[in-house]
Amino acid sequence: MRKEAQNPIASLISVPLQNNTNFGIQPSERTQDVLNIQPVIPIGVGENWNVIIRWITPIIWQPLPASPPAPEVGKLDKLIVKLGPSGLSPADQQAAQEKAIQQRD
Repeated sequence: MRKEAQNPIASLISVPLQNNTNFGIQPSERTQDVLNIQPVIPIGVGENWNVIIRWITPIIWQPLPASPPAPEVGKLDKLIVKLGPSGLSPADQQAAQEKAIQQRD
C-alpha cells in the first residue's frame, strides 16, 4: 500500500485538499480563503492502461465588503444647493415674523 500511495498512476483513488489563505483582499483589506478539492480517480481501460481523471474544484470564502462607516454627527459631507423661485404667502410671512418676534423675547 505504501508503494502504491507514492505512485501517481497507481490504482488508488485519492482526494488531496489544498487550502490557500489570501490576506489584504480589497476592498477593506479582508481575508479570503480558497479550499481546492483535487480528486484523482484512475479507471482501468485495459490490462496495462489506466485513464486518470483529475479536476480541481475551488471552494471560495470571501467576506462581503464592509459597509461604509456611519457619518459623524455634525460633519458636513454634502452641501445641497437649491436653485429656483422661493417665496411665502402673505399669511405665511406674517406667521414667520410673529414666530421670530416670540423667539427674540
